[in-house]
Amino acid sequence: MAASVVIATALAREGLATCSIAERTTREFLRTLGDIVEETVVRQRRGATTYLAGRDAVPLHTDHPGADLVAWRCNAQDPHDGASVLADGHAILRAMGARVDALREVELHVPPQLPRQALDRGRVWDGKRLYFAPWYPVVRASEEGRRALDMFANLLAMGFGHRRIRLAAGKLLVVDNGRWLHGRDKLSQGSDRYLQRYWLRRRPREKSR
Repeated sequence: MAASVVIATALAREGLATCSIAERTTREFLRTLGDIVEETVVRQRRGATTYLAGRDAVPLHTDHPGADLVAWRCNAQDPHDGASVLADGHAILRAMGARVDALREVELHVPPQLPRQALDRGRVWDGKRLYFAPWYPVVRASEEGRRALDMFANLLAMGFGHRRIRLAAGKLLVVDNGRWLHGRDKLSQGSDRYLQRYWLRRRPREKSR
C-alpha cells in the first residue's frame, strides 16, 4: 500500500500519523494530502522570544484555522527531549458532555497569517473543528460559553487525552488541526531541535468525504 494511502487512512481514523520520509520528497508527498499554504522553520534562535524560535515551553494549542492539517518533518532532534506534546481535542470535548455545545458561543481572534485572509475570528468549536490557543483573545462569548471554555482549559491542563511523540531525524508527523492540540516542553539552551512545519489545506473533494 502506498505511503500516502497509509497516512490518509490513519488521519481519517485517528487524526494523526507518522512516517519516515526523505527531505527532498517531503513537499511532493504532502501535496498528496492537500495544498501547502504555509511553510515555516521551527528552530531555536539566540535571543528569540517567539514560540517558534524560543526555548520556553509551548502551551497546547491548534494552529491557524485556515490549515486543515499541520505537518512537521524533523531535520534534527534535541538530544535530551524535544518531544511534541499532543492532546486529543475530541476526547476532551466528549468529557465535557452537554456543556460542549456552549463552546460554539465562544469566538477567538484569528491572526492575519495567510494571504488573502478574510477570516478574523473563529469559533472554539463549530461542531466539526476545534480552534484554541490560550494567547488568542476572546472576541465574543456568552457567560455559559466562558464557563465552558474554562472547563475545556482545565481538562487540557489536567493532561486529559495527552500523548507525547518524539520525532527522530527523518520522521514526519501529520495531525488534523481541527482535532489535535500540540505543544512542547521547555528546551535546553542552544538546542539542536530543527523541524520544518507545513500548513496544508485539504482540497474540496477531500473535505466533503
